[in-house]
Amino acid sequence: ATPSNFGSQVNSARSGDVVYMRAGNYSSKYGTTTWGAEALTLGSWASGVSYVGYPGEVAQLANVRFEDGVGKANNVTIANLRMAAASCIHGGMWWESDESGATGGRIVNITCNGNYGSANTMTGLVALGGDNWKILGNTFTNNAPSPINNNHAVYVNVGADNVEIAWNKFSNMKMGHVIQQHTDGPLRRYDNLSIHDNELRGTNAQDIRGINISGCSSDSTSDIYNNVLINLGQSFSGIMAYCGQVRVRHNTLSAIAAPTISVNGGNVTAQNNVLIGQAVNGNINGSNNVTSGSVDSTGHLSNAP
Repeated sequence: ATPSNFGSQVNSARSGDVVYMRAGNYSSKYGTTTWGAEALTLGSWASGVSYVGYPGEVAQLANVRFEDGVGKANNVTIANLRMAAASCIHGGMWWESDESGATGGRIVNITCNGNYGSANTMTGLVALGGDNWKILGNTFTNNAPSPINNNHAVYVNVGADNVEIAWNKFSNMKMGHVIQQHTDGPLRRYDNLSIHDNELRGTNAQDIRGINISGCSSDSTSDIYNNVLINLGQSFSGIMAYCGQVRVRHNTLSAIAAPTISVNGGNVTAQNNVLIGQAVNGNINGSNNVTSGSVDSTGHLSNAP
């Protein structure tokens, strides 16, 4: 596809198709153009289609929504695109209904810039509320002049299960918790949230918070491992848990302007972490955690006793 024929390619694609987007700025409205504010609005007719920036070229598309007011676009892949919006990916969920979003989304190797300035978006740059999503290998930034704690980078809500958030880089940002599981209202069950191998790095420790697990039932499960969190916290938290069964393992947290791990509820097991900064807040089941020494700019521990 090119910017001039992308609309017709979107309308004719069927499940199993891959639409390769050649270089250019895709600045019109595509898909269902009569509903929603996003540049590309997809319904059930688009399920199973992949939209992929052509290798070695820069394809720019502001944002995508995975439902069009009539149906959900399940099992859609968005990959290798440059995106900029208040929310780059909207999973098509409604906060009143459990697991109401599209399922099986794949968001891979996008560059997503939150260009909303001082707006209070109350969502994530990638926001999802359906099962079986993967958010892999993406780069996130935003242009906020100061932190607004209702804004997030990846937001998992309404009880989405089997969600993987991995190998992403979050930097040059000002917001609340960068990765958040939460929904207002009744507690939802979230099963098998996996957050691993991400890098969260603040320019200033007061610019961003870290990872938050909240709004969930006691039998919800999450696994937070192999992440590097440096120079963040906002005097609030590095990794925060309010609920559920939470495993925190093999993470490196350094220069955290807050408790490295803060527990306000749930059952938290913390193993083999490097926690340099303020002491853990609350009760954890901890073993083999390193709490002294120094961490260099790449996240490697040195000078440990």
